[in-house]
Amino acid sequence: MDYKKYIREMKTKNRCDLTLLLANFKVLDNLIKDMARPFLHSKIDKVVALEAMGFIFGTGVARELKAGLCLIRKPNKIAWSTESIDFTDYTKQRKCFEIAKSAILPNEKVLIVDDWSETASQLKAAIFLVEQAKGIIVGISCVNIDDQAKNDKIISKYKLNSVINY
Repeated sequence: MDYKKYIREMKTKNRCDLTLLLANFKVLDNLIKDMARPFLHSKIDKVVALEAMGFIFGTGVARELKAGLCLIRKPNKIAWSTESIDFTDYTKQRKCFEIAKSAILPNEKVLIVDDWSETASQLKAAIFLVEQAKGIIVGISCVNIDDQAKNDKIISKYKLNSVINY
């Protein structure tokens, strides 16, 4: 399916809008299946979804894979003890991600899901949190992973699934 025709681009902000993609059930359903397909036989225990758009895709992928869902959140959103990591995102802003302690158990097989990765900074933060919890990362699935992120020495070690190449 040609997902690109459901993505609007605002070049002045270097951003893409997924509203049309999300609004069309058939397109969204196919996209979720395409995000999950390479991992159907990997026996994933948990899908780790990154705030915020990753929550949408991660929920669908977890359902497809019959796996649990773990959310990586912005600071102070989790009402439990957390592990955290600070990082610099693609806009050069300092950010922080948190994960609830015990959300991932040692040796659980994990798939990381997000919408878009330009620089891999958020994915690398998620990798750190999953590995700190002793989870085993099976792969990463995104709507799009830019070449800069795909070529990053840390994330390129994992099985990467980019549904579109934007």
